[in-house]
Amino acid sequence: MTTNIKFKDLEDYEPIQKKDHRMYKIVIIDKDNGEIKNIVDLNFAFSKNGGRLMDIALFMPQEHNSYGEPKYNYWQRILTVDSFNPSELYEEVETVTDWYLPDIHTEMGHLYEADAPDVEGSIENYLVDAAKLMSKTTGKNIVACGQLVKKYNSMNDDEDYFTQLYWRHPVIKSYLDEVIWDEI
Repeated sequence: MTTNIKFKDLEDYEPIQKKDHRMYKIVIIDKDNGEIKNIVDLNFAFSKNGGRLMDIALFMPQEHNSYGEPKYNYWQRILTVDSFNPSELYEEVETVTDWYLPDIHTEMGHLYEADAPDVEGSIENYLVDAAKLMSKTTGKNIVACGQLVKKYNSMNDDEDYFTQLYWRHPVIKSYLDEVIWDEI
């Protein structure tokens, strides 16, 4: 048990998990009142490539009607990615449409419009809560949240796309880069 997740890293447990196939969960306790704040499941399957299989939520951008008005039809794709090469080794396992979870860029826009003092921190809190909700409703262990990002490429006068992971659980940050360079 721990009161601080920042001192835990999945890599610390990997040799033991590979050798003995031990199952680990980290329990985070509120040191003031002894309540369990969170349970972090470290039991990510090993892939045949040597990576770890992890579930991520990919927030899909808000769609607009022919007049440019938002449809408010927010949805997320749940993917299992292989940390060995997440941009090529992934599988969509579910589509989530049950909850009104605005996409990350829409949520950022609302925060900037509201002149929020800490947009980055607010987005992180939003995604932590969204990951918990989606994990609970899908039965998956969502450890990262991202969205497709357009980037103008002046070399060929075209738009390139990549997936930006705006939130990664602290225990898996060394397994998934912040940017996945393929369109997922």
